[in-house]
Amino acid sequence: MYVVWFLLSSCICGYLVYLVQVKNAFNQDKTSDGPDTSGSSLPEFRTFQKTFLTVYYLCVGADWIQGPYLYKLYAYYGFNKGEIGFLFLAGYLSSAVLGTGTFFTNL
Repeated sequence: MYVVWFLLSSCICGYLVYLVQVKNAFNQDKTSDGPDTSGSSLPEFRTFQKTFLTVYYLCVGADWIQGPYLYKLYAYYGFNKGEIGFLFLAGYLSSAVLGTGTFFTNL
């Protein structure tokens, strides 16, 4: 069942990435007044971006796939559903705050 949801989510994410790419290409055609000075069209940057995103999505996918197994492990150790939910929520919130660096930029 988890594989089905993973594949469905992957297809939806892939489609959304495609839509963003099409929208960006459409907007770039409309606003192509001068040369692109942002650096995003450089081949070196595009290569780096593809490599980074490939590794990033593999890591995020691996983290997402481990969820059911971690849930089962917590249940095996005797945690109830509420406690397991709190543990997952604490993990996601700590990743959101500490992983993005937003907490450290205000120090």
